[in-house]
Amino acid sequence: MDCMEVLVIGDPLFGKSLLSERFALATRAYCVIEPYIHRVIHQHTDGSSVQFSLMNLPNEDIRANDFSKANAILLLFDEDDVESLEKLQTLWLDKFEQLCESSLIAVCGLTSFLHREKLFYHAEPSRVDIDRFVEQADATCYFSVDLGSHEQIFQVFDRLCSEFYVPKVQKRERSLSLKSLKSLKFW
Repeated sequence: MDCMEVLVIGDPLFGKSLLSERFALATRAYCVIEPYIHRVIHQHTDGSSVQFSLMNLPNEDIRANDFSKANAILLLFDEDDVESLEKLQTLWLDKFEQLCESSLIAVCGLTSFLHREKLFYHAEPSRVDIDRFVEQADATCYFSVDLGSHEQIFQVFDRLCSEFYVPKVQKRERSLSLKSLKSLKFW
């Protein structure tokens, strides 16, 4: 079974950890929950099993080697608050974009049943702002997820697996015969 390392980045206190924990606990499969890291064995829609390692670190603790270990980066923001998207844009463009060399990126807007009854009104980001950030971050996909829906959370990780995870192709060993060596031209 292959392991997919996913680095989760986003504004604190709106659902980063909740997304990781709901995915880990809803799989009803073996999972190890350590501080900031969730290891989950997930049955993909095609029947294969993939172990996800979700690295949910505080933004100030993320280092360059975390990016080098990650197969995918999940950029999260609160869909109900335009400031959350603006903070993520600033954080990504100013601090993390140059560290990300080979990982593939997905953007995920979260809504939560916890935030529906707010004490203060915040403007929601427009779809144009979201699309602009997805393009700036060079993300391959955008998800809109309600944290109360296990189905939507599973769709995120199934899509991550489909978009980002490429199984290793077994190469067939070839031997050179005398006939094939004679056909080679050296100049």
